[in-house]
Amino acid sequence: MLRFLIYCLFNGLFLVAAVRQPILELKDPEPKRGAEIHFTYTGRASKTLMPKFKIYFLGEGRIKFTTVPGSITTAGVKGSFKLPDHVNAFCIRPEKYKDVKEAFYYKVFHEHQPVAGAYAGVAQFHYNQRSLTGLKDSLKAIELFEEEFRRHPGLKKKYLLDYYRNGSFGLGDIGKEMQKTWTDSLVNGQDEQFLFQFYNVIVDNKLIDQVTKSRLRAEMLRRYPKGELAFNEDKNQARSNDLSGLTMLETQYPQLSALGKLDRFYIYAVRNLFSAGKYAEGDRYLKKICSPEIAEGLCRFASANLLGNRLHLDWAVAYTQRGVRLIDSLPMPDYCETEEEWRNDQRYQKSVFLNRLAEIRYKQGLLKEAIAVAASCEKVEGHDTKAKENYLKYLMEDRQYHEVLKSASAYILADRSSDHIESCLEKAYALGKASDASYEVFRKTLEQQKDLRYKLPGQELSNVKAIGFSLKDSNGKVVSLKDYKGKTVVLYFFYPWVDGEEFFQIYTFLGKQADFFKSGKDRILLAIDQTKVLGTNQTRNTELRLSMINTLFKKIGRSFPVLLDNYNHIAAIPYYDRYLEVSADYGAKSPGQFFVIDKKGMVRYKSSLNGYTTPDMFAREFIAALKLAESP
Repeated sequence: MLRFLIYCLFNGLFLVAAVRQPILELKDPEPKRGAEIHFTYTGRASKTLMPKFKIYFLGEGRIKFTTVPGSITTAGVKGSFKLPDHVNAFCIRPEKYKDVKEAFYYKVFHEHQPVAGAYAGVAQFHYNQRSLTGLKDSLKAIELFEEEFRRHPGLKKKYLLDYYRNGSFGLGDIGKEMQKTWTDSLVNGQDEQFLFQFYNVIVDNKLIDQVTKSRLRAEMLRRYPKGELAFNEDKNQARSNDLSGLTMLETQYPQLSALGKLDRFYIYAVRNLFSAGKYAEGDRYLKKICSPEIAEGLCRFASANLLGNRLHLDWAVAYTQRGVRLIDSLPMPDYCETEEEWRNDQRYQKSVFLNRLAEIRYKQGLLKEAIAVAASCEKVEGHDTKAKENYLKYLMEDRQYHEVLKSASAYILADRSSDHIESCLEKAYALGKASDASYEVFRKTLEQQKDLRYKLPGQELSNVKAIGFSLKDSNGKVVSLKDYKGKTVVLYFFYPWVDGEEFFQIYTFLGKQADFFKSGKDRILLAIDQTKVLGTNQTRNTELRLSMINTLFKKIGRSFPVLLDNYNHIAAIPYYDRYLEVSADYGAKSPGQFFVIDKKGMVRYKSSLNGYTTPDMFAREFIAALKLAESP
């Protein structure tokens, strides 16, 4: 009887464990194309301050992705996104948090059945997206591929190479099937591109011996003596900077050259020839490049080279104009998550070329044209200060003082000033005789307007509870966030070893603020050191970190409270997946990001990610964020 009770207890516990709530659950278990997908996540990454999720879509073509925010609720983190019409399968992955590596794969449905390609899509996620989880579940991928082929036999040819790539690790009888497919492909006249890719898959297969690999290679070379396999072997022998080797490849493989296979060699040829002053020859190779991405980059290089040497400026104009046209033909890169983001990026890239074109026109003595081109590029949001300075320089030479006053004032109001911009403003005010008031009065009025128009550049938050922590300070004392309940707390994440005059000024400002906070007793600044020191000797690591902090304080002649963030890693794998504990909880980037916590323990402000800011801009943001946190 006792044994029976123990047996029931054990199996009962097992059943409870088996049916426990999944850590990511879809509201609709049969997601459909074009539908709004809602999900709830309860895993470890939900502990971060502001959870985010990467959503990967797989349909026709390459994997695309977007990022969606999660909102913290009592039931877990909730999120949603719209499923595109072309998708067969998708993956939801919590944004990187500490050592968490989770990925959740889903098939897309239509009328209660997975759409064609859904099983293969999930299989590709299991295999190709192993970087998401650090694992490679090839057995699962093979199982899913075979289920796809069973349901939709016509899709086997489409996914065959991906299926075999999973079999490259000695799984099942795929090795024999691969050899049969190779023979059938030769007999049935499969195209060279398929056979070349298939050959590479077979060569990687651990079950095929060297004799077999040699035989397959000989078959490929005999069938396609001027094909991709022969080309790959010859190009590995030709040095990238050897023009004679490049000429040989062009002569031997004209068709592959036309497909862009020699673009890598053309890059070196163009750069080397332009650097040697052989512009005509370099231009000949630049025109042969097929890839728009590579051509755009070399147009940027060539125009800068010619402008710097003041040679062939008409060619430089042509390169900048071609570069602008090429940007329109570029595909949206992976780092852009939306079409709008990509359009903004394109505008910025074009403005770089346009600024260079304006400089060329100025060097050619075409001042009016330089002004017209510069006026179009300096309006692009976020464009560099140099373009704005150039624009003001051209306007000053053309004696357009009113326009200088208007543009320079706008830059200052937008916190985009510089010494040159300030100088142009003062000269234009005097030469343009804009007012009877003194320049000092005008400049003070401008500063007041800037204060009134100022908007915090970071993220204002509400209903975001601060995450508690306990860390050791530079004296070895344990400090907890809860120690400062009822106070306004600023968490400043930084690297003490990042130097430079601007950072020293920011650190000096923080030192002054820390001294000021001590007198009020209702504010506290906690700087959190994010230095990553390798090595297993924790005592030695701490000594190194404290040494860097002390060196910084000596340089600025001040100090402020510093806590040492815990640097952790997976114990079983030394130096792998290390993470900073509190930085991970807050999603803090360095150097220079800060968070402001109000007296109720709620995070009210997260500064912009760009820590590389001017001291004045940092001080303005810091003080305004404090006022926000202390407002009702």
